[in-house]
Amino acid sequence: MPLDAQPLDTSCFDRPWENASVSLANTLKKRQRILEQHGIGAAPTEEEIQKATERAHKLNALECRQRIVDFLRWQTSTTPELSLHLVSKRLDDKVLNESPSLSIIHEVASRIITSGFVGEETATASLFDFQQEIEAHDRISQCRPLALLAVTGVAYCAIHPLAAIGPALATAFALQAHGAASWARREYSIGYLHETFDTYRALSRGESPTIAEGIAKHFNWDRNERYRADGYMVARTLRILDVPSSEIHKAYETTASVDLKNQPLINLLVKRLETINVTTSGCLAADYRDATTNGGDLAKVLDALNSCYFLWGKRSARLSQHRMIELLTKGEGVLPTVS
Repeated sequence: MPLDAQPLDTSCFDRPWENASVSLANTLKKRQRILEQHGIGAAPTEEEIQKATERAHKLNALECRQRIVDFLRWQTSTTPELSLHLVSKRLDDKVLNESPSLSIIHEVASRIITSGFVGEETATASLFDFQQEIEAHDRISQCRPLALLAVTGVAYCAIHPLAAIGPALATAFALQAHGAASWARREYSIGYLHETFDTYRALSRGESPTIAEGIAKHFNWDRNERYRADGYMVARTLRILDVPSSEIHKAYETTASVDLKNQPLINLLVKRLETINVTTSGCLAADYRDATTNGGDLAKVLDALNSCYFLWGKRSARLSQHRMIELLTKGEGVLPTVS
Protein backbone atom coordinates (compact mmCIF):
# COMPACT_ATOMS: atom_id res chain seq x y z
CA MET A 1 0.00 0.00 0.00
CA PRO A 2 1.49 3.43 -0.95
CA LEU A 3 2.52 5.64 1.96
CA ASP A 4 -0.11 8.26 1.04
CA ALA A 5 -2.88 5.64 1.18
CA GLN A 6 -1.94 4.22 4.58
CA PRO A 7 -4.23 5.23 7.47
CA LEU A 8 -2.58 7.57 9.93
CA ASP A 9 -2.30 6.77 13.61
CA THR A 10 -3.51 10.00 15.19
CA SER A 11 -3.98 8.50 18.65
CA CYS A 12 -1.43 10.95 20.09
CA PHE A 13 -4.09 13.63 19.57
CA ASP A 14 -6.66 11.64 21.57
CA ARG A 15 -5.16 12.40 24.95
CA PRO A 16 -7.61 14.44 27.04
CA TRP A 17 -6.44 18.04 26.72
CA GLU A 18 -8.97 19.58 29.09
CA ASN A 19 -6.14 20.73 31.32
CA ALA A 20 -4.36 22.44 28.44
CA SER A 21 -4.93 26.04 27.45
CA VAL A 22 -7.87 26.67 25.13
CA SER A 23 -5.56 27.84 22.36
CA LEU A 24 -3.39 24.72 22.47
CA ALA A 25 -6.36 22.36 22.76
CA ASN A 26 -8.05 23.99 19.74
CA THR A 27 -4.86 23.81 17.68
CA LEU A 28 -4.44 20.09 18.42
CA LYS A 29 -8.08 19.33 17.58
CA LYS A 30 -7.84 21.27 14.32
CA ARG A 31 -4.69 19.45 13.26
CA GLN A 32 -6.20 16.08 14.14
CA ARG A 33 -9.26 16.78 11.96
CA ILE A 34 -7.07 17.80 9.03
CA LEU A 35 -4.87 14.71 9.33
CA GLU A 36 -7.86 12.39 9.64
CA GLN A 37 -9.58 13.95 6.63
CA HIS A 38 -6.61 14.59 4.35
CA GLY A 39 -3.68 12.63 5.77
CA ILE A 40 -0.23 14.09 5.33
CA GLY A 41 -1.06 15.02 1.76
CA ALA A 42 -0.09 13.54 -1.58
CA ALA A 43 3.59 13.51 -2.42
CA PRO A 44 4.67 15.34 -5.57
CA THR A 45 4.83 13.04 -8.57
CA GLU A 46 8.16 12.04 -10.07
CA GLU A 47 7.25 14.14 -13.09
CA GLU A 48 6.62 17.21 -10.93
CA ILE A 49 9.89 16.74 -9.05
CA GLN A 50 11.89 16.25 -12.24
CA LYS A 51 10.29 19.24 -13.94
CA ALA A 52 10.89 21.55 -10.97
CA THR A 53 14.48 20.35 -10.59
CA GLU A 54 15.18 21.03 -14.25
CA ARG A 55 13.67 24.50 -13.95
CA ALA A 56 15.79 25.23 -10.88
CA HIS A 57 18.99 24.41 -12.76
CA LYS A 58 17.93 26.52 -15.75
CA LEU A 59 17.51 29.58 -13.56
CA ASN A 60 20.53 31.78 -13.05
CA ALA A 61 21.84 31.50 -9.49
CA LEU A 62 20.53 34.87 -8.31
CA GLU A 63 17.00 34.23 -9.56
CA CYS A 64 17.03 30.73 -8.08
CA ARG A 65 18.19 32.17 -4.77
CA GLN A 66 15.28 34.62 -4.77
CA ARG A 67 12.83 31.75 -5.26
CA ILE A 68 14.39 29.93 -2.30
CA VAL A 69 14.28 33.06 -0.13
CA ASP A 70 10.60 33.50 -1.02
CA PHE A 71 10.03 29.89 -0.03
CA LEU A 72 11.84 30.26 3.31
CA ARG A 73 9.83 33.37 4.14
CA TRP A 74 6.63 31.48 3.39
CA GLN A 75 7.74 28.48 5.46
CA THR A 76 8.66 30.67 8.44
CA SER A 77 5.31 32.46 8.31
CA THR A 78 3.20 29.31 7.98
CA THR A 79 5.14 26.98 10.28
CA PRO A 80 7.17 29.15 12.67
CA GLU A 81 7.68 26.20 15.04
CA LEU A 82 10.06 24.52 12.55
CA SER A 83 13.74 24.69 13.45
CA LEU A 84 16.52 26.46 11.47
CA HIS A 85 14.73 29.78 11.11
CA LEU A 86 18.13 31.40 10.39
CA VAL A 87 18.88 29.24 7.35
CA SER A 88 18.16 32.12 4.94
CA LYS A 89 21.38 33.77 6.21
CA ARG A 90 23.24 31.05 4.35
CA LEU A 91 21.99 32.62 1.13
CA ASP A 92 23.28 36.12 1.89
CA ASP A 93 25.70 37.74 -0.55
CA LYS A 94 28.47 37.76 2.07
CA VAL A 95 28.24 34.02 2.63
CA LEU A 96 27.93 33.17 -1.04
CA ASN A 97 30.90 35.36 -1.92
CA GLU A 98 32.98 33.19 0.41
CA SER A 99 31.81 30.04 -1.39
CA PRO A 100 33.78 28.65 -4.31
CA SER A 101 30.70 28.77 -6.50
CA LEU A 102 27.07 29.82 -6.59
CA SER A 103 26.22 26.30 -7.71
CA ILE A 104 25.19 25.42 -4.14
CA ILE A 105 22.04 27.45 -4.76
CA HIS A 106 20.71 24.92 -7.26
CA GLU A 107 21.51 22.06 -4.89
CA VAL A 108 19.60 23.80 -2.09
CA ALA A 109 16.57 24.11 -4.37
CA SER A 110 16.82 20.44 -5.35
CA ARG A 111 16.88 19.30 -1.73
CA ILE A 112 13.81 21.37 -0.86
CA ILE A 113 11.96 19.91 -3.83
CA THR A 114 12.65 16.34 -2.71
CA SER A 115 12.21 16.70 1.06
CA GLY A 116 10.68 20.08 1.87
CA PHE A 117 13.87 21.15 3.65
CA VAL A 118 17.43 22.25 2.85
CA GLY A 119 20.17 19.62 2.78
CA GLU A 120 22.27 18.63 5.79
CA GLU A 121 25.32 20.58 4.64
CA THR A 122 23.32 23.80 4.55
CA ALA A 123 21.62 22.91 7.85
CA THR A 124 24.97 22.32 9.52
CA ALA A 125 26.24 25.66 8.26
CA SER A 126 23.10 27.32 9.61
CA LEU A 127 23.81 25.88 13.06
CA PHE A 128 27.07 27.82 12.98
CA ASP A 129 24.99 31.01 12.69
CA PHE A 130 22.91 29.92 15.69
CA GLN A 131 26.05 29.31 17.73
CA GLN A 132 27.65 32.62 16.75
CA GLU A 133 24.56 34.60 17.75
CA ILE A 134 24.38 32.88 21.12
CA GLU A 135 28.08 33.42 21.83
CA ALA A 136 27.85 37.07 20.77
CA HIS A 137 25.26 37.65 23.50
CA ASP A 138 27.14 35.93 26.33
CA ARG A 139 27.29 38.98 28.59
CA ILE A 140 28.87 37.18 31.52
CA SER A 141 31.94 35.82 29.76
CA GLN A 142 32.52 39.03 27.81
CA CYS A 143 32.02 41.74 30.40
CA ARG A 144 31.83 40.81 34.04
CA PRO A 145 35.12 38.91 34.47
CA LEU A 146 37.04 41.71 32.75
CA ALA A 147 35.44 44.29 34.99
CA LEU A 148 36.18 42.27 38.10
CA LEU A 149 39.80 41.80 37.09
CA ALA A 150 40.08 45.53 36.57
CA VAL A 151 38.76 46.15 40.09
CA THR A 152 41.37 43.80 41.48
CA GLY A 153 44.12 45.56 39.54
CA VAL A 154 43.04 48.94 40.87
CA ALA A 155 42.96 47.56 44.39
CA TYR A 156 46.52 46.28 44.16
CA CYS A 157 47.80 49.58 42.81
CA ALA A 158 45.93 51.84 45.22
CA ILE A 159 46.39 50.09 48.57
CA HIS A 160 48.88 48.01 50.45
CA PRO A 161 49.28 44.47 48.97
CA LEU A 162 48.13 42.84 52.24
CA ALA A 163 45.03 45.02 52.31
CA ALA A 164 44.27 44.01 48.73
CA ILE A 165 43.99 40.32 49.64
CA GLY A 166 40.32 40.80 50.58
CA PRO A 167 39.29 42.32 47.21
CA ALA A 168 41.45 39.74 45.40
CA LEU A 169 39.72 36.82 47.10
CA ALA A 170 36.34 38.38 46.49
CA THR A 171 37.20 38.77 42.84
CA ALA A 172 38.42 35.18 42.64
CA PHE A 173 35.18 33.86 44.10
CA ALA A 174 33.14 36.15 41.87
CA LEU A 175 35.07 35.01 38.80
CA GLN A 176 34.49 31.42 39.79
CA ALA A 177 30.76 32.02 40.18
CA HIS A 178 30.48 33.88 36.90
CA GLY A 179 32.61 31.24 35.18
CA ALA A 180 30.22 28.56 36.38
CA ALA A 181 27.24 30.61 35.22
CA SER A 182 28.77 31.08 31.78
CA TRP A 183 29.59 27.36 31.63
CA ALA A 184 25.99 26.45 32.48
CA ARG A 185 24.71 28.75 29.73
CA ARG A 186 27.12 27.23 27.24
CA GLU A 187 26.07 23.68 28.19
CA TYR A 188 22.41 24.60 27.75
CA SER A 189 23.23 26.09 24.36
CA ILE A 190 24.96 22.89 23.24
CA GLY A 191 21.86 20.91 24.14
CA TYR A 192 19.73 23.43 22.25
CA LEU A 193 21.86 23.12 19.11
CA HIS A 194 21.62 19.32 19.27
CA GLU A 195 17.83 19.55 19.53
CA THR A 196 17.60 22.03 16.64
CA PHE A 197 19.53 19.77 14.29
CA ASP A 198 17.76 16.61 15.48
CA THR A 199 14.38 18.21 14.79
CA TYR A 200 15.47 19.37 11.34
CA ARG A 201 16.89 15.95 10.43
CA ALA A 202 13.84 14.02 11.62
CA LEU A 203 11.43 16.29 9.74
CA SER A 204 13.49 16.19 6.55
CA ARG A 205 13.52 12.38 6.70
CA GLY A 206 9.90 11.97 7.70
CA GLU A 207 10.83 10.40 11.03
CA SER A 208 9.11 10.59 14.42
CA PRO A 209 11.81 10.37 17.11
CA THR A 210 10.99 10.24 20.79
CA ILE A 211 12.36 12.63 23.38
CA ALA A 212 13.94 9.77 25.31
CA GLU A 213 15.84 8.65 22.20
CA GLY A 214 17.33 12.10 21.69
CA ILE A 215 18.49 12.46 25.28
CA ALA A 216 19.98 8.94 25.37
CA LYS A 217 21.73 9.48 22.04
CA HIS A 218 23.56 12.69 22.90
CA PHE A 219 24.05 12.88 26.65
CA ASN A 220 25.68 10.81 29.37
CA TRP A 221 23.96 11.53 32.65
CA ASP A 222 26.92 10.17 34.62
CA ARG A 223 29.40 12.58 33.01
CA ASN A 224 27.95 15.80 34.31
CA GLU A 225 26.01 16.45 31.11
CA ARG A 226 22.80 17.28 32.94
CA TYR A 227 22.85 20.87 31.71
CA ARG A 228 23.23 19.78 28.09
CA ALA A 229 20.39 17.29 28.43
CA ASP A 230 18.21 19.94 30.04
CA GLY A 231 19.03 22.42 27.28
CA TYR A 232 17.85 19.80 24.78
CA MET A 233 14.76 18.98 26.81
CA VAL A 234 13.71 22.60 27.28
CA ALA A 235 14.12 23.38 23.56
CA ARG A 236 12.07 20.35 22.49
CA THR A 237 9.36 21.11 25.06
CA LEU A 238 9.00 24.70 23.88
CA ARG A 239 8.94 23.57 20.25
CA ILE A 240 6.21 20.95 20.71
CA LEU A 241 4.22 23.56 22.62
CA ASP A 242 4.17 25.58 19.39
CA VAL A 243 6.65 28.26 20.44
CA PRO A 244 8.14 29.81 17.26
CA SER A 245 11.75 28.86 16.53
CA SER A 246 12.81 32.51 16.58
CA GLU A 247 11.30 32.98 20.05
CA ILE A 248 13.09 29.90 21.39
CA HIS A 249 16.38 31.12 19.98
CA LYS A 250 15.89 34.59 21.47
CA ALA A 251 15.33 33.06 24.90
CA TYR A 252 18.57 31.07 24.74
CA GLU A 253 20.41 34.05 23.29
CA THR A 254 19.32 36.56 25.94
CA THR A 255 19.65 34.29 28.98
CA ALA A 256 22.78 35.20 30.95
CA SER A 257 22.74 31.90 32.81
CA VAL A 258 20.16 29.30 33.70
CA ASP A 259 21.54 29.44 37.25
CA LEU A 260 20.44 33.06 37.72
CA LYS A 261 16.93 34.15 38.67
CA ASN A 262 14.41 35.78 36.36
CA GLN A 263 16.04 34.65 33.11
CA PRO A 264 14.20 34.75 29.74
CA LEU A 265 14.56 31.04 28.98
CA ILE A 266 13.35 29.84 32.36
CA ASN A 267 10.52 32.38 32.41
CA LEU A 268 9.38 31.24 28.96
CA LEU A 269 9.51 27.58 29.98
CA VAL A 270 7.51 28.09 33.18
CA LYS A 271 4.92 30.15 31.33
CA ARG A 272 4.49 27.50 28.62
CA LEU A 273 4.34 24.60 31.07
CA GLU A 274 1.42 26.36 32.72
CA THR A 275 -0.54 25.92 29.47
CA ILE A 276 -0.48 22.14 30.00
CA ASN A 277 -0.84 22.36 33.77
CA VAL A 278 2.55 20.82 34.64
CA THR A 279 5.54 22.13 36.56
CA THR A 280 9.24 21.42 36.84
CA SER A 281 11.45 21.07 39.91
CA GLY A 282 14.24 23.01 38.18
CA CYS A 283 15.67 20.39 35.83
CA LEU A 284 13.09 19.41 33.24
CA ALA A 285 15.25 16.60 31.85
CA ALA A 286 15.54 14.98 35.28
CA ASP A 287 11.80 15.39 35.86
CA TYR A 288 11.11 13.77 32.49
CA ARG A 289 13.42 10.82 33.20
CA ASP A 290 11.76 10.23 36.56
CA ALA A 291 8.30 10.49 35.03
CA THR A 292 9.27 8.07 32.25
CA THR A 293 10.43 5.52 34.81
CA ASN A 294 7.44 5.98 37.08
CA GLY A 295 4.79 6.48 34.43
CA GLY A 296 4.20 10.08 35.49
CA ASP A 297 1.91 12.54 33.72
CA LEU A 298 4.78 14.84 32.70
CA ALA A 299 6.30 12.19 30.42
CA LYS A 300 2.92 11.11 29.07
CA VAL A 301 1.91 14.65 28.16
CA LEU A 302 5.23 15.61 26.58
CA ASP A 303 5.54 12.31 24.68
CA ALA A 304 2.05 12.79 23.24
CA LEU A 305 2.81 16.37 22.22
CA ASN A 306 6.11 15.25 20.68
CA SER A 307 4.30 12.62 18.56
CA CYS A 308 1.71 15.21 17.48
CA TYR A 309 4.46 17.62 16.48
CA PHE A 310 6.32 15.20 14.21
CA LEU A 311 3.16 13.75 12.69
CA TRP A 312 2.01 17.24 11.78
CA GLY A 313 5.55 17.93 10.56
CA LYS A 314 5.17 15.24 7.89
CA ARG A 315 2.25 17.16 6.45
CA SER A 316 4.20 20.43 6.67
CA ALA A 317 7.04 18.83 4.73
CA ARG A 318 4.68 17.78 1.93
CA LEU A 319 3.20 21.26 1.73
CA SER A 320 6.72 22.69 1.59
CA GLN A 321 7.66 20.47 -1.34
CA HIS A 322 4.62 21.60 -3.29
CA ARG A 323 5.27 25.25 -2.44
CA MET A 324 8.87 25.08 -3.68
CA ILE A 325 7.74 23.37 -6.87
CA GLU A 326 5.11 26.07 -7.39
CA LEU A 327 7.64 28.88 -6.90
CA LEU A 328 10.08 27.32 -9.35
CA THR A 329 7.63 26.51 -12.12
CA LYS A 330 5.51 29.67 -12.11
CA GLY A 331 5.94 31.83 -15.21
CA GLU A 332 7.88 29.05 -16.95
CA GLY A 333 7.91 30.74 -20.30
CA VAL A 334 9.95 33.73 -19.13
CA LEU A 335 12.50 32.19 -16.79
CA PRO A 336 16.04 33.57 -17.24
CA THR A 337 18.59 30.91 -18.04
CA VAL A 338 22.23 30.43 -17.13
CA SER A 339 24.47 32.22 -19.63
